[in-house]
Amino acid sequence: MRNFVIAEERIDDIFGAITVYENKNTKKLEVIVKTFAYNEEYEMSKLIENMKERILNPIPNLLSIYHIEEIKITNAFCGSGITLKIYMEYLEKSLKEEMRKRRKHKNYFFSEEQRN
Repeated sequence: MRNFVIAEERIDDIFGAITVYENKNTKKLEVIVKTFAYNEEYEMSKLIENMKERILNPIPNLLSIYHIEEIKITNAFCGSGITLKIYMEYLEKSLKEEMRKRRKHKNYFFSEEQRN
């Protein structure tokens, strides 16, 4: 993440609170970070497993996951918990707008076989 700087923090219609990063070289907004916090380790481990699989085997029709960062927190008063930061592809507008744009250029999220 050395080539990125925080562009803004905002509330997204789909993801809720996110941080948007700008690529220093291209000046394009390219990455968003969504942070999840869990006290239930089992739930978090399933999410982590899923995200690692998506990083190793990207699915072209879904948002790209670039990186995940686990932060384990142990507090004498509140017990332990895990915070997970997911670094993923940035959509310029919303998913709805992205779908419209791709449909216009016949660059669908899903191929014809997948839609039928």
